Amino acid sequence: MHRPHPGRGRRRTAAATLFVVALLVLALLSVGAPPPAGAEVAGDYAPPVDGPVTDPFRAPANPYAAGNRGIDYETPPGAEVRAAGPGEVTFAGQVGGRLHAVLLHPDGLRTSYSYLATVTVHRGQVVGRGEPVGTSTGSVHFGVRAGERYVDPALLLASDAVEVHLVPVEDRVPGPVADERRSLRKALVGTGGVASAAAAWLVDRSAGAAVAHARRRVELPLLLVGAMADAREGLHELAADQEGCTPPDVAPPQPTGRRIAVLVAGYGSSGGAAEVLDIDTAALGFAASDVVQLSYEGGRVPGVGDVDGVATSGYGPTASMGDLDEAGERLRELLGEIATSHPGVPVAVLAHSQGGLVARAALSAPGAGANVSHLVTLGSPHHGATLATVARQLDLTAAGSGVAAGLAELTGGGVDPAAPAVAQLAAGSPFLALLARRPPARTVAVTSIAASGDLVVPGLSSVLDGATNVVVPVGGVTAHGRLPGSPEAARELALALGDAGPTCVGTVALTARAATAAAIAALEQGTGTAAGPTVRLVDDLAGALTGALTVVGG
Repeated sequence: MHRPHPGRGRRRTAAATLFVVALLVLALLSVGAPPPAGAEVAGDYAPPVDGPVTDPFRAPANPYAAGNRGIDYETPPGAEVRAAGPGEVTFAGQVGGRLHAVLLHPDGLRTSYSYLATVTVHRGQVVGRGEPVGTSTGSVHFGVRAGERYVDPALLLASDAVEVHLVPVEDRVPGPVADERRSLRKALVGTGGVASAAAAWLVDRSAGAAVAHARRRVELPLLLVGAMADAREGLHELAADQEGCTPPDVAPPQPTGRRIAVLVAGYGSSGGAAEVLDIDTAALGFAASDVVQLSYEGGRVPGVGDVDGVATSGYGPTASMGDLDEAGERLRELLGEIATSHPGVPVAVLAHSQGGLVARAALSAPGAGANVSHLVTLGSPHHGATLATVARQLDLTAAGSGVAAGLAELTGGGVDPAAPAVAQLAAGSPFLALLARRPPARTVAVTSIAASGDLVVPGLSSVLDGATNVVVPVGGVTAHGRLPGSPEAARELALALGDAGPTCVGTVALTARAATAAAIAALEQGTGTAAGPTVRLVDDLAGALTGALTVVGG
């Protein structure tokens, strides 16, 4: 059995935790450049898509009431979404688990483009009228704000004679990423199927002293609205995967026959030094010689297993920060070499964090990985990594370049926010969009395991269509790094490789896990809170979400 040095995972986890804290703190401090100069009168705006309006502007009775603070268009899926007017991108990324873009225009107005399939712009980018900002899922929500006031987009699009009054001076420049995200969240209250009534119940009734404390610390009503939608959707996905579950007192099936395990590590890993090596492969039925770690330089890592007929090479952290398509190709070549040298031997790919996306890239080509029977990902950001999105936004502005340099110095050069992998891990990247369109072959049994308390990749970001999805109760600042070697993940790995259903989880426990994962995503996306404060607030917000989901029936 191959077992890693006991301090190896802790060193990688410490570096990852430092990255979490540094990125989120810097996100609070970063402010983009002023918008391009222009007229003080609104005009020269055009509809963002070609399609009928399905829901017009309906002003809400109060800031948290239902209504439609923009207009909704119907479009073909994948249709191009265009900038309504010239402006600077102040936000591009996730809010409430969905993709959005915001533009600040020369007259001080902000336009928002919400519920997108992909985002093709980045913070700090200047775009012209009609230039693409993303693609549609089939419906696009278009909003216009003057400061914090909602403007009916139809009036703006109808004529160039609409004047904009009293846009505060401070609202005519891009704000910090967290502020831009908060303002967008306010504009989306009541849209996109969010359970506004349940959120209002929580706001009006509170939910005890813990929620009152959290409300004083953050904009809890707004966070609850977005997190409620995330938690409900995630809960439904997890509940569906409970069909055919395995009772907790039933042991996983015992493995039979020879199998080869291919381990794929994540961002910043090295050959022989990665959390994925904490998986107890011997307990899963793999011979010590039949364990392989992918080298990001190509082939397998020497010293991990002894599978013959396969090229070997070591690799350092920089190699794991490179292009993920190229990493996927290297894994595809490795699987091919194994198939040639060991015909008929099934392969299980076990991948941690970024490694899960590398594995999906390897298996996305037609006919690829014909010898792969199982793919199990652990803590993989299938919907994008919040921190990668933040890093991408920071790196693509003049101020961000300086921040990135400071971050690299702070972490001893071990983390590079400008690395190719970071851009591909960011929510809405073309890389992630391509993976979504090209799932592995149906002969591959896919399982995604997430930690409910993961601060690096929030648990619901690991939910993958077409996979069996499991969220295990692993929490704390080091949850992301501890997940592969945790007893909770070990059981789910054994069940997955034995073609058994995930462990049965009661409704209350399943709701709590979904709520905890949604709370982390909401706090990171909605407040830019650093890791330490996030840990302190997660329980409060998760408790409120659990109560709300119970009240509204999940």
